[in-house]
Amino acid sequence: LQLRCVHEDSTESGSDTSIVLVTLSFDDLNLIKAAELASSRHNTYLSAQDGFASDLTGGNNGAGAIVSTSAVQASSFQADTIGPVLQSFSLDLQHSVLEMTFNEPVNASSVDITNMHVQSSDTGGTVINFTTQGTVQGA
Repeated sequence: LQLRCVHEDSTESGSDTSIVLVTLSFDDLNLIKAAELASSRHNTYLSAQDGFASDLTGGNNGAGAIVSTSAVQASSFQADTIGPVLQSFSLDLQHSVLEMTFNEPVNASSVDITNMHVQSSDTGGTVINFTTQGTVQGA
């Protein structure tokens, strides 16, 4: 989790501000994507437990809870417009399994093996086109 604080009247500051930017962890971001949440401003809301932030008085002035039945809607939203990237794969010919690892969650039902090829080198070589749709499942 990375926090960056920004003053409304300047570009950046220390830790004392009314605007806080949070960089989500890779795992948290993927949880949101996998749950199919936050696809637009209209379905992106925030709720929080009591005391999720405190003011500068040093006392017990924590922010009150934002209950899920009265969540705050996002004032702006930037959608994910970058597709998944294949990071690695393994091929088990004994068990007829092709396992692919992507950089983000992938909708398993969107995988079309007939659009993939196995080839003998990174520049082509002998190329085999898959001709039938195998059974696709998420891991």
